[in-house]
Amino acid sequence: MINETIRRDHRTVHEPRDPLDMRMHPELDQEEEETPEPRGELVRLRRPVIFRSDVGRRVDGTMVAPQFYDCFNYALLSGGNDEMNIAVGISSANPGEGKTLVACNLAISLTVAYQRKTVVVDLNVHKPRLHEVFNVPIGPGLLEAVGDGAIQVARTSISNLYVLTAGVPNGRLGGGLNTLMDDANQNVEPSLQLEQVAAFRDVLYSLKGAFSFVVVDMPAVREHLIPLLFTNQLDGVVFVVHGGATKQADLDHALQLINERRVLGFVYNGAERTRPSRKRRS
Repeated sequence: MINETIRRDHRTVHEPRDPLDMRMHPELDQEEEETPEPRGELVRLRRPVIFRSDVGRRVDGTMVAPQFYDCFNYALLSGGNDEMNIAVGISSANPGEGKTLVACNLAISLTVAYQRKTVVVDLNVHKPRLHEVFNVPIGPGLLEAVGDGAIQVARTSISNLYVLTAGVPNGRLGGGLNTLMDDANQNVEPSLQLEQVAAFRDVLYSLKGAFSFVVVDMPAVREHLIPLLFTNQLDGVVFVVHGGATKQADLDHALQLINERRVLGFVYNGAERTRPSRKRRS
């Protein structure tokens, strides 16, 4: 079971350190200051987001359940601010530690709690799962979007929750998207490279314009399946630690590989919720 708190430096979410300011337009609340000349700022392009006609009719009950999505507390994410607009990645040191479980249930929890549009993105293009969890076709999705295609999201059976699936690899797409051919099985495997970082940044920027919350299900850091610069395009990353499986050395190594300042906190997966015992009256 997912632990009830997200931890950062041994603090719970009730004691956040420097919460991100995620207001839509925080500059409107600040006093006017002299604007310095821009120094090579990255240009972000906002592209239209298309809502696919297909709708998921159900969700996978083994992955999505109240005992999972009721466990989250958002103090570290919100900082007490109701006008949130954030893109957060969910990752872990090793595969199989519950990233997809946490990503799906965090997205649902945010959607239900705030009653705002949320989209969950499948960045696990090698081993996609979100289309199965939410019962929608795998494409078109992220691979098509970073390959100069349209950004197409699918509706789920949960109100205000959408999914940008991994998509379908199709040879060498636009934008330099590489695919690897398995000669034995003739399977095409997608490979996101540095050429897609700018396109991925534009996809996130566009999604943040259409949704209050963007939750990205990422590969494990130690799998080295995508360039680490993809992580820098997000507002922050939540790390999943699996009780009894994640080794401290693996976690330390993963945090060394990424920009640790972008780590918002940790979710402990595998904690058992215990019920307080009732004393018998004599």
